[in-house]
Amino acid sequence: MSDPQNPRPNGGPGPRGGGEVGGFNWRLLVLFSIALLILALAFFGPNSGSAVKHLTFSEFRTVWDQGLVITDRTDKPLKVVTNDTAYDATITGYMKQVKPDDSAPKERKLFEVPVNFVMQGEQLREILGERVPFHRVTELPPAAAGTEVLSMGALRQAVAFGQVKADDAASPLEMITKPGDLDGVLRGVREVVTERYLFNAHGTFYELPAESSGGFAKIRPIATHNRCLKDYATYRGMLVLSGIADGAKGGHIIRSDDGKAALWVGALDDLWRFGKPRGRGGPWQDSAVQAGVPSDPYLVTGYDRKRLTLSHAGRQPLHFRMEADFSGDGEWAEVAKLTVQPGQRLEYLFPDAFDAYWLRLIADQDTTATATFSYE
Repeated sequence: MSDPQNPRPNGGPGPRGGGEVGGFNWRLLVLFSIALLILALAFFGPNSGSAVKHLTFSEFRTVWDQGLVITDRTDKPLKVVTNDTAYDATITGYMKQVKPDDSAPKERKLFEVPVNFVMQGEQLREILGERVPFHRVTELPPAAAGTEVLSMGALRQAVAFGQVKADDAASPLEMITKPGDLDGVLRGVREVVTERYLFNAHGTFYELPAESSGGFAKIRPIATHNRCLKDYATYRGMLVLSGIADGAKGGHIIRSDDGKAALWVGALDDLWRFGKPRGRGGPWQDSAVQAGVPSDPYLVTGYDRKRLTLSHAGRQPLHFRMEADFSGDGEWAEVAKLTVQPGQRLEYLFPDAFDAYWLRLIADQDTTATATFSYE
């Protein structure tokens, strides 16, 4: 489905009057359609005392596409101020002040945009300019697996956020079409911020990616705090924790006037100061182990000073194979073969440089075994 085209004036100022539609002066729609028109734009921050920031029309279009222009508050109206000439105007309003999260992980995703050159050619040139090369083919090649299909509006927003760049030499955009055809496909790569969730378990905070970004397989520890937290949430970009001890003090703690309620308030990055990730556990604890059957995977990424303690209840030496998933994609590789004598415990120290996402163990005989990983 193509995006609707903005109306273009046929010449002359057109009739005045008619009031406003949906809270907007009708001239705003006309002004949006004339991308080459130079306007004087004045925008304020979310606080009325903020200084005026003058924008060009191109800059205004960018913050508009980013969703930063405030349009839903009567106390911060968006106005188009005109004089007797319909195409001389000043747009005044308010925009949100958002600090980008440069620390957020990013990934590159393939995308394509179906384009009709008659209906959307001018719109595409407005967004990307004239630098996109055309490739004419007899048959459109199929898109690669996992390719996202974007609308023209989504492409405009991706460009506004810097996710798509027309001059990206590493991953250039290309327009693919058949000779004489009025339809084509724009293909490229965009850089998007990976969605993340905060997961708290057994005294450790973890960063948990969304399913589209790997999900639980790509979980990693942030900090081990060993505190009894009741709940946590975000509020206006800040992290809020509850479960504060009565006598706790510090610059991050906010208490009610009667002292009966308290919250910890800070930035997400403050979690890394709560304590180095550490822990102790494993896939087997006096567990019945079948020969050749892998243990459950055990998380290893993000931890230092790693050690494995392994024992079994057998009456003869047993051999265990240790495998690692290095990238969190389910591909396993053998990293060590361990022989454990009966009635003894084997301690295996990992090299300092060893790093993987997950580890698992496989015994060569049925037995009862205990495997404990220690991270310090």
